[in-house]
Amino acid sequence: MFKVLALGGDGIGPEVVASGLVLLEAVCASEGIGLCVEEDLLHGAAWERYGTFCREETVAAARAADAVLVGAVGGPKWDDIRIPGGPEMQDGLMRLRKELDTYAGLRPARAWPDLTHLTPYRPDVLAGADVMVLREMSGGAFFTDQRGIEQRDGRRVGFDLSLYGEDEIARVLHAGFALARRRRGRLCSAEKSNVMETYRLWRIVAGEIAAEYPDVAFEHMLADNCAYQLMRRPADFDVIVADNLFGDILSDITGAIATQRKRLGARFQISASHRL
Repeated sequence: MFKVLALGGDGIGPEVVASGLVLLEAVCASEGIGLCVEEDLLHGAAWERYGTFCREETVAAARAADAVLVGAVGGPKWDDIRIPGGPEMQDGLMRLRKELDTYAGLRPARAWPDLTHLTPYRPDVLAGADVMVLREMSGGAFFTDQRGIEQRDGRRVGFDLSLYGEDEIARVLHAGFALARRRRGRLCSAEKSNVMETYRLWRIVAGEIAAEYPDVAFEHMLADNCAYQLMRRPADFDVIVADNLFGDILSDITGAIATQRKRLGARFQISASHRL
């Protein structure tokens, strides 16, 4: 019996999860797989009913499940609520990531010929693009306890310390190299080692791990340049490994490889002449 915990969350999340469950049920029925689905609330929906973003019972159910399906979480209504505990306690999905230690977030994006006309790319640029962004999801600035907004000399300052230990970096790099071996054998590590100590350590550890995988073509790339090159020549990338922050941004960029809305309003319509 395959056990799934379904957490619709907020906004469009419940609708997305409902559609996903329809597909999952059809696949399981076709393949003769027993399916057990348990539903619960997360983040804003959980706050409205229980006064917390993620209950202990939800964490326990997630640990007991074979898979957790989450729709979407968050909204302005809950953005300024603060409760006791670390950063993960302020966000239901972040708490699940932390509790389950889901450090390796797989973000795939593939070009589909039938959908190329819905992307901002020319077909010749997009052809063959198949990118996997591996985002570290349990550390970095998103989870640091050293954060806040304070008054200093009569002015407000905000701060979030980005912090990574070498073991956190190494394990996601190992996952990336193992993934590259199963794909096309190329890995790019994206960071900002030219300006930040966190990323200097990331680059050092990435180089050390790369030596253990001589069969994988490896390169360091500054994250801003990676974003630029990813838009210019998406088909040249295979696996990209990045920290929590840049992994989030780069995986959003790769979303345009698969498809995007054909029309976001008259001012934002994409014409063939303006495609990359």
